[in-house]
Amino acid sequence: MAAPQYPPVYIVESPYDLYSRWNSLSPLACREFQVGSRRSRWYSSVEHAFQVRKVSREPVRAAAFANGQQFGQNGHPNLAETIYRADSPEEARRIARLNEHLVPASFYQSTTENRDAPSVRLMHMILRALCEEHWSVMDTLYRTGNGHITLLSDDGYWGKRPSPEGDGDRNMYGKVLMELRDRSREKWEAEQRRPAEAAAAWTRLVENDPDWVISGSSG
Repeated sequence: MAAPQYPPVYIVESPYDLYSRWNSLSPLACREFQVGSRRSRWYSSVEHAFQVRKVSREPVRAAAFANGQQFGQNGHPNLAETIYRADSPEEARRIARLNEHLVPASFYQSTTENRDAPSVRLMHMILRALCEEHWSVMDTLYRTGNGHITLLSDDGYWGKRPSPEGDGDRNMYGKVLMELRDRSREKWEAEQRRPAEAAAAWTRLVENDPDWVISGSSG
């Protein structure tokens, strides 16, 4: 029997969409998490993390650029710090857009060697870190089933604008979420089974040797 087709999922980029069931998947949702090493800093949102690391001097960024191009040998640490301290995800995005001219075109381009552009690989790493930090976000993503995910945005690269203007938009954010969902499904299902398996093991222990359980718990 074929798997049921889930309805399409639309993520709205709006601070007023706080009660949407998909809000936690938005790049503007405020949830603290770390990216990469556990010694790294905490980011307030996906938007903060992406915009900061896009302009920072970090191995994941420097190694990603096509044709050996690097985004400034020293990056732009002052700009990165300004974005990091932005009061909201919207403000972080506003600051980054004002400085978009500093970002090389290769950051958004794929190559023969790498199917995904550096920007997409960075976003995938960030969203994976978010899901690992907050299993409730992974749960929300999993509950989209096999539904097509679309980010409704004024950015035609990461999301999709209304037709006809957005007919050729790429919706890369939605595509990264769907790829992460499919890759992580087995791990997520294993985590969901773990409490049930632990409860079943405890039940078997009680049934086989109740005296041991009582004496062990009383000590």
